Amino acid sequence: MNKPKISVVTVCFNAVATIEKTILSVINQTYSNIEYIVIDGASTDGTVDIVKKYREQIAYFVSEPDKGIYDAMNKAICVATGDWINFMNSGDSFATDHTISDIFGHGIYEVQDVIYGDTLYVYSGSPILYKAKPLSTLEYRMAFCHQSSYVRTNLMKSSLFDLHYKYVADYAFFYELYVAGRSFKYLPIVMTNYALEGGSSNSNILKVMKEELLISQKRDLKWLWHLIYTYQSYLLHRILRPEILNKLRRSFVLR
Repeated sequence: MNKPKISVVTVCFNAVATIEKTILSVINQTYSNIEYIVIDGASTDGTVDIVKKYREQIAYFVSEPDKGIYDAMNKAICVATGDWINFMNSGDSFATDHTISDIFGHGIYEVQDVIYGDTLYVYSGSPILYKAKPLSTLEYRMAFCHQSSYVRTNLMKSSLFDLHYKYVADYAFFYELYVAGRSFKYLPIVMTNYALEGGSSNSNILKVMKEELLISQKRDLKWLWHLIYTYQSYLLHRILRPEILNKLRRSFVLR
């Protein structure tokens, strides 16, 4: 069985504190057929110097101004040559060194368009297990973490991220695949360590919700539940002190 080529993409901008962790997570994968692409938005803080340390292990690298994270992602999609594409942005990392081998070692990819799984959200140093939601959740918001997903590269090339959306163009993309009846495969494994702090969507929760509403155009009880769910998450992640959060997590933190 031929191993499919996996294009792993890291987009970054002034990420000197986190970029090396992500690079090492990618290049230490045991899977042998990875194309690593790094798109930098013309960083000025030393990020580029760190990337250049690993240049021989990076298939494609560019550092130039862009129009935001989704523009940078689109640049990567256009140059990707893999069968599948995954986005592992600065600060995030694979769950283990053999994550990609675990996903693509069993032939399940042959009839799928999207493969997705679970995520460890890392907040204030503590991991929280975030299990992917039922796929129908895509009717009103993301059902899984973007970093814990793999998409057929040809699908992404035919439908780049819509730059009209600043915060949830990834949700718009998956929503369109869902309503078009594309095949999604859930694997019940943790795929990614996702850095919950510092992301643009986590810092602009109300703008995220507005864009999600524009995409799904839902005004029913599901949207009301999403509003309650998101507001609850906002309170937990932005207002409560870390020591209180740690107490609230005790029943579902992975130990």
